[in-house]
Amino acid sequence: FPGGSELLRSVLAYLKEAPRESSLSALTSPALSAETLGNYLVAATLLESPRLLRELAHSSVFTGLHSLQARSLLEKVLPLSEDGRAGTSVFGGPACRKGALSTAAEEALAEVIGRLCEQLDPREFVLGPRYAKGGP
Repeated sequence: FPGGSELLRSVLAYLKEAPRESSLSALTSPALSAETLGNYLVAATLLESPRLLRELAHSSVFTGLHSLQARSLLEKVLPLSEDGRAGTSVFGGPACRKGALSTAAEEALAEVIGRLCEQLDPREFVLGPRYAKGGP
């Protein structure tokens, strides 16, 4: 499980709490931070928790990300948006999960991806020589 058993226990504690305005305080071990956010996003996707995905996307940790941090998280969560039925990822490796996400989880993951894209600064991206010439 991404982030190990401690993170899983933390996510399960979050899921057990009654829905409140913000129950991210249950994510204590490890504490929610820019370094652990990616693992929490992956866990929320694998467990198909739209509530956790949305709360993470609106957390102060998420909104405080720098562009390069957002890019790194995009690289981690984009493969999770594939349904895995083909067995391989569009990134060339094996699929991250099997089967399609529920509609609610898919919509929440799309919101996370959209919010990450909003935080990208296009000035930080430079095409390498291979791509600048239009090659594959």
